[in-house]
Amino acid sequence: MRKLDKVLSCATWAYLASTILAPMLMYLAGDRWWPGTLLLFGPRWALALPLIPLLPLALWRKPGLIIPLVLGAALVFGPFMGLRCSFSTPRTAKKGLVRVMSCNVGGTNFDAPKLTRLIRNFGVDIASLQECPEDLQLDLGAQWLVLRSGRLAIFSRFPLKDLPPVKGIPVSGTWPLYPVFPCIATTPGGDILVYAVHLPTARYGLENMLDRTTGLNFRKARYLIAETQKRSHISQEARNSVESKDLPLVLAGDFNMPAESCIFRQHWGEFRNAFSCSGKGFGFTSVDVHKGIPIAIRVDHILTGNGVRPLACETGPDVGSDHLPVIADVEIPVK
Repeated sequence: MRKLDKVLSCATWAYLASTILAPMLMYLAGDRWWPGTLLLFGPRWALALPLIPLLPLALWRKPGLIIPLVLGAALVFGPFMGLRCSFSTPRTAKKGLVRVMSCNVGGTNFDAPKLTRLIRNFGVDIASLQECPEDLQLDLGAQWLVLRSGRLAIFSRFPLKDLPPVKGIPVSGTWPLYPVFPCIATTPGGDILVYAVHLPTARYGLENMLDRTTGLNFRKARYLIAETQKRSHISQEARNSVESKDLPLVLAGDFNMPAESCIFRQHWGEFRNAFSCSGKGFGFTSVDVHKGIPIAIRVDHILTGNGVRPLACETGPDVGSDHLPVIADVEIPVK
């Protein structure tokens, strides 16, 4: 039994160390070094699995080890998985408040009537849609306007002014040529610059590393590295195209990167992330299954700049697409 107690102690402290090192590696190397990228986009909940045998063994043999195990669990379900416990400000009738929504509506099960009801029921003012069918019509009323650029669309109950789309470099033959689409919305509080965003996915590089026998084929890491470099280049290009024009600024879309990504923080970190600032919970917007393993991640964001302040942010109900919508109340500075 003494040998079991010693092994249990070593395993417990090794587990606590892993829950400290994993978030650090992900934050410092995610989208910069391929092992960190695997942590960034992988099933982060898997780091909690060792708790299943360790907790009952600790209760049975050494109750004092519960403390480091609970601390490890807090690190996994807190910073590693991106838990937010922000205080949101209730929506009021102020002239400068705007409710913005972003949703990637791709997927064979997308339900346009559900999206229409969501926009109506949640009182959305501006909706940024990605992978939007060019013939999509939403029965929102005559007041609503829509501007489109390829498969990016901006629906608004406020007047819209079209701006030239920003050309990008496609990663593949099917990727949109326009990763960023700007327009100006004239709200009761004044004009705001709105950008719909859809950046390339890391999926193909990650899938290239999957192996049926070993789980991961590290010899194929070069594919993930090459794709990450392309994603970084396009993200930098998209960021360079964002011009404030001295107007309050909102960017809403599928960035295909979690907030912890080095690429995301380098190129978009100067903006306020609505969910990071005012959301509650994990805010997962994409839940996928690879080889039977569920992977949940927050890759859709609403960002604000030039004095725009996020007051509240949440994920909306499923509309049948591959992503959940993100809805944020933002306050624009009224002159």
